[in-house]
Amino acid sequence: MTLDTMGNLMDEQDTDREDVLCDAAERLSRTKSNEVTPQQREAFVKLLANFVRQRDSDKKHSEDQLFQMFKNKETNTVNMGKFLAELRTIGIRRTDPRIQEMMDNLKRVHKLNNYEHGSPHTQQLNEETFKAVIAPNIVLIARAFRHQFVVPDFQGFTKDIEEIYWKCKSNTDGKVATYIPQLSRVNPDYWGVSVCTIDGQRFSIGDTAVNFTLQSCSKPLTYAIALEKLGAQVVHQYIGQEPSGRNFNELVLDYEKKPHNPMINAGAILTCSLLKTLVHPEMTLAEKFDYAQSWFSRMAGNEPLGFNNSVFLSEREAADRNYALGFYMREHKCYPEKANLRECMDFYFQICSMEATCDTLSVVAATLANGGICPLTEERVLGSENVRDVLSLMHSCGMYDFSGQFAFKVGLPAKSGVSGGVMLVIPNVMGMFMWSPPLDPLGNSCRGVQFCKELVDVFNFHLYDNLKHGSNKKDPRRHRYETKGLSVVNLLFSAAIGDVTALRRHKLSGMDITLSDYDGRTALHLASAEGHFECVRFLLEHCGVPHNPKDRWGNRPVDEAETFGHEDVVALLKQWEEKVQKATQGSETTATNGTVETGYNSDQDSDAVPPPSEPEPEPEDIEAKYIDHCFERIRKVRLVQQVIVMNVDGLPVRSTLENTEDTVTAAGLYASLKDKAAYFLRTIDPEDEFLMLRVRTRKNEAIISTDPDHGLLYITRDKCSARFRNWVTSRELIKSLAGGGREGYGKRVVAVAGDNGRLTSGAIGSSSTITAGRFDAPTFWTTKCDEFDNVLSS
Repeated sequence: MTLDTMGNLMDEQDTDREDVLCDAAERLSRTKSNEVTPQQREAFVKLLANFVRQRDSDKKHSEDQLFQMFKNKETNTVNMGKFLAELRTIGIRRTDPRIQEMMDNLKRVHKLNNYEHGSPHTQQLNEETFKAVIAPNIVLIARAFRHQFVVPDFQGFTKDIEEIYWKCKSNTDGKVATYIPQLSRVNPDYWGVSVCTIDGQRFSIGDTAVNFTLQSCSKPLTYAIALEKLGAQVVHQYIGQEPSGRNFNELVLDYEKKPHNPMINAGAILTCSLLKTLVHPEMTLAEKFDYAQSWFSRMAGNEPLGFNNSVFLSEREAADRNYALGFYMREHKCYPEKANLRECMDFYFQICSMEATCDTLSVVAATLANGGICPLTEERVLGSENVRDVLSLMHSCGMYDFSGQFAFKVGLPAKSGVSGGVMLVIPNVMGMFMWSPPLDPLGNSCRGVQFCKELVDVFNFHLYDNLKHGSNKKDPRRHRYETKGLSVVNLLFSAAIGDVTALRRHKLSGMDITLSDYDGRTALHLASAEGHFECVRFLLEHCGVPHNPKDRWGNRPVDEAETFGHEDVVALLKQWEEKVQKATQGSETTATNGTVETGYNSDQDSDAVPPPSEPEPEPEDIEAKYIDHCFERIRKVRLVQQVIVMNVDGLPVRSTLENTEDTVTAAGLYASLKDKAAYFLRTIDPEDEFLMLRVRTRKNEAIISTDPDHGLLYITRDKCSARFRNWVTSRELIKSLAGGGREGYGKRVVAVAGDNGRLTSGAIGSSSTITAGRFDAPTFWTTKCDEFDNVLSS
C-alpha cells in the first residue's frame, strides 16, 4: 500500500487510523532520506494532519458525551465522586498513572475553589471545568466508557472471580513452608487474588495489600532480564530448556552438564551468576541488587517493591541444599569465567527475598501477558521474543513437579513459589497473582492451584479451549450482548433445522431454552413452523418451555404449525394445551382448607414429618412419576403469606415472600408454579448427576446442613448461598437459623418456593461451585406464619 493510498484510506474510514499512520511511519523509516519523493512527504503530512484533526474531533465529541452521561440535570454539574466510582467499576483506579493528569487537575481546581466541597474527588464541576479536567486523559477515559478494553464487562467478570475466590477460601489443605524459618511464621489464613488486564483494568480481593517475599516467583523475571541483556543464545549456553522431571532442588544436571531450565533452583542460581558476572561486571553486589530491583519495578509499573532482610538472613542460614547445588555446578564448570560463587549465592538469596504484594505482582504478570509492555506505564520493558521464551518455560516447568499436570489441566503459563505465591499469565488478556501460604506436598499453594483450575472451568482460558466445537465456557473478552446473541442464534438455529441432539446439549449446559430473538420468536416457534415433531415434543416434555408464547406479531407456535400445514405438530400442541388446562382446573378443585389428603394437617401438627415418598419407579417412567409426586404435594399445600417450609425431616426454613401484600391461595400457587416448576423438574433426569446446583460459603458462615448424596444445598446462618439453575432469588432468604456446623452434615433436604412461582434456594450475587450428586424428590409442605416460631424452637 502506498502512502497516497493510505491517505485516502484515512479519509474514508474512522477505524484503525492510528494503525494506518504507524504503518506509514514505519515505511518511511525504512526508506533512505534521499529516496523519499516530495509527493511521499506531502502524502505523509496529509496523513498526519488527518489523524490529528480526527483525533481532536473525537476528543471533543467524547468530552460532550461524558458530560451528558454524568451530569445532574438539576444543577447541570458532574459529581466527580460518581465519575471516579464508575471508572473504578470498569477497572481504572485513581492511582493509575495513566490518569495522573486528570487527578492533578482535580487537585488544582479544588485549590482554586479554596478547598470547598470536601475532597478533590467529590467536587461538583460544571461543563467547562469538567472537560478541562479530563482533557489530558480523554482517550483512555473514552475507551473505558465505550467498553473498548480487553474485558468489556469487567464488573461481571470480577463477580465470577469473587465467586471462585470464596470457593477456594474454604480450602484448608496444605502446610506453610518450614525449611526457611521466617516463612514458617506467616499466617496460614492469608488469601488474596489480584487481576490486571493488558489494558490496565485491575481488581483485587482478599489479603492483597500484605507484603510477602517473591521466592521462586522471581525466577522467570531474572531469566527475562538475562535474555534482554545477554540474548537467548548466550543464556542457553549455560542453561537448558527442558523440564527436569526431578525435584526442584535435586542435585542433578542434564546430559550436557547444564541445569535443566531456569525455573528450578540450579537454573535460577546460574541465571543470577550470569547477571552478576556478565551484565555490568563492574557493579558491586549492592549496585547489582539495585539494578535488578529497578528492572522488577519497571515490570510492575513502578508499584511498591521492597526487601525483607530477615528472610534473606534466614534463607542464607538454611541454604545447605542451595550451596550444595552451587558447588556441584562449579565442579562441572557450569559458571562463566570469573564468577564468584559466594557473591552469586548472596545475589540469588537477595532476589528471592524481595517482597511485594499481590497487587504489585499482578501488574508484573500483566506485563508478561502484554508482550513485555507494562499496561500502566505503557513502557516496553521486555522484548516480545524474550517474553515468548519466558512464557514457554513457565508453561512447561513453572510449577515444580506438578508442571505437567498443571499444563494439562490449566493450560496456561504459571510460576509458583514456596512463600505461597502463584503467578498466572493469560497471554494477550491479563495477568493474575494468587497468594496463600499453605503448600501441597509438591511445594505449590493449595488455594492457588485450586483457583487456577476453577478459573479454566468457568472461562475458556485454557490454551486449547478455543478449538472448533469447544465448550460453553464464558469468554470475558466478548461483550455481554455478543455472548447472549450467539447463544440465542445457536439455540434457534438448532430448533429450525430439527437438531434434537443440539437442543439436548443446550439444555444440559444450563442454558435458558425459553430465550427468544428480538422478534420474540422462540425455539418452539421455529420448530413448529418447520414441522420438526421430535423437537417440539422435546421442548415441551423435557425442557418444559411455555407452550403458547407470542412473538412480535402475536403468533403462537400452534399458529405457525397450522400456517405451514404440519398437522402432527398442531395435534401435539393442542393436546399439551388441554393437559395444562386440566391440571390447572384440578388444582383448584383439590385445594383444601390447609388439610392434606396424606393425613398431614398443618393447622394441627406443624411439627409432624410427612410420610416418606413412594419407592423409586423404573427408569423408563421415573420422570413422569417424580413430577406427579411433586405436583401432588404442591397442589395440597396451603400457602400462607410469609413462610413456606419444605423438608423431609423437620428442618424449618423461613422465606419472606417478595410480595407480602397479596396472600397467594393454593390454587394460585399451583397455577403459577406449574409451568416453571415443570420446566425445572422435567429438565433434571433423576438418574443423572444434578449439576445445576451451585453453592458457596463465605467467611464466618456456619454450615447448617447439606446433603451431597441428594445434590442439594448448603444452608448458612444468615444467608443461603445457593441457587437452582437460572432462578435468581432474594438476598436474605434464610432468617432465624442459628448454631449448626460441619457436624450438621446429614440427610436433610431443603428447598424453598417463592410467591412468583420460582423454585429457589437463595442467591447472593452469582453462582459458584458446582456440587454434583443425585437429585431425590423432597417432600413439600407448609406451615402457617403464626406457628413458625413454635416450629423453629421445637
